[in-house]
Amino acid sequence: MAVEKSTKPRNFLTRAAGIAAVAAAVGLGTTGASEPAFAATANLSPGLSAKFRPIAQLPKSSTNSTASMANINNITKHPSLAGSSYNGWLTVADGRGPVYLVNTSSFKQGVTNQTRTIVNLKTATQGLDIGNPTAGNSELGVRWIEYHPDFAKPNTKGYLKFYTMSCHATSTRSLAGAVALAHKAPPGAPTVCDNVLREWTMDPAAMTGKSPREVLRFPQLYANHGTDALVFDPATKLLYIAVGDGGKQGDPHNVSQNKQYLYGKILRIDPTKPGATLPSNMGRATEGTFSYPKDNPYAAPGDTGRDAIYAIGFRHPETMIRDGNHLIVFDMGGSKFEEVDILKLDGDEGKNFGWDKVEGRSPQFTTTIPPVAGYAHIGGNKAIIGGAAPESGPYGGLVILGDIVSGNVYYGDRDALKAARSWSIPMVPLRQFVMHNNSGTPQTLMQAFGRNSRVDLRLAEDNGRVFGVTKQRGIIFEILPR
Repeated sequence: MAVEKSTKPRNFLTRAAGIAAVAAAVGLGTTGASEPAFAATANLSPGLSAKFRPIAQLPKSSTNSTASMANINNITKHPSLAGSSYNGWLTVADGRGPVYLVNTSSFKQGVTNQTRTIVNLKTATQGLDIGNPTAGNSELGVRWIEYHPDFAKPNTKGYLKFYTMSCHATSTRSLAGAVALAHKAPPGAPTVCDNVLREWTMDPAAMTGKSPREVLRFPQLYANHGTDALVFDPATKLLYIAVGDGGKQGDPHNVSQNKQYLYGKILRIDPTKPGATLPSNMGRATEGTFSYPKDNPYAAPGDTGRDAIYAIGFRHPETMIRDGNHLIVFDMGGSKFEEVDILKLDGDEGKNFGWDKVEGRSPQFTTTIPPVAGYAHIGGNKAIIGGAAPESGPYGGLVILGDIVSGNVYYGDRDALKAARSWSIPMVPLRQFVMHNNSGTPQTLMQAFGRNSRVDLRLAEDNGRVFGVTKQRGIIFEILPR
């Protein structure tokens, strides 16, 4: 089936349609505002027909008979290395510790696919805090893996480097190699563990990570809304880090709008070890072993803000994907609205994306950067997840996203989403894939993979192919046109 092209007319909501009427129809409101938010009129209507094809069963990561099969937090492509037999395999991070490559070239129901463990943070580091070991949807443990854009380029500082984000017991602060904890939790806030960014060096012969180096460490307040997505800009080699507001509900310690804390922010740093001499546009971190662009908004001498902060006002941007010179940020909402935001890789220094002042859009908060799309908590939806923005393939030109809990998968026009980062242009309608199994029978991801009334969906893309994974059942599948 042909993919809908971006040249088709868009069903946009005009302001003349009535802000209040639309807000009432989709159940939206604002935080701390007397007027309602507004949203796109085409509210998740059925669209393209698709099927899902299982391509891998991941290993069981718990010996407890009542535990879920796995606790998968992200999958990503693996950069090709000359002569490597693992080229084309996918990389998987399991919150319980293992980070491994998986061969998706063959699949047999109930049989674990061939894997190669890169590193297991449960044994390669100390004090990994995985939260509830049997829950299967813990937001702690290993959160993300990302390769440096120069991973496969010899004689560069990023050669064979990859990075992990994980949560570790506060007792590990005194271990050799732990970076100084210059970032404190807000007064009265708890700390469940520390968010730790590490750099690893790949041994290409064994395809295993070695020589871990701590890059950044700061407290995680609660057991949710932690630090997740790591995305590199291949042009500048800068790493963008998505940091949630620290957890609980409603940003109880008011950190997302506070430049003295990393919570609720997108960070921008160079995570490689700074040399004796830095480029003139970079500064040396005092709270970790990294450097940062001097044009980060709070990096000026004497500014009380954190040097690493790039943009503020996020709740839980668990996933981000790069699209050219932009990041598409999927920010989980509070009680009302899930957001898709567009962040410029350069030029958005200090920009405010709204939380915890507003969910969705409100005419009372036009000094913030508005979401370009999103959805209310209807149809079992609870938490947004990204994502894929394929350059080619059957879904080229679309941005694909989903809901963690319901497993519903949606798409929007890629060019329209980037153009809608303006208060003069309404949010872009999202449409829902009509799902079928590989046999062509209508079936939702919840029906196929649900556990405890959750799909725990994750999404990724590799060379135009769109993949999903179920966090608790550990099954990778490909989404294809039907």
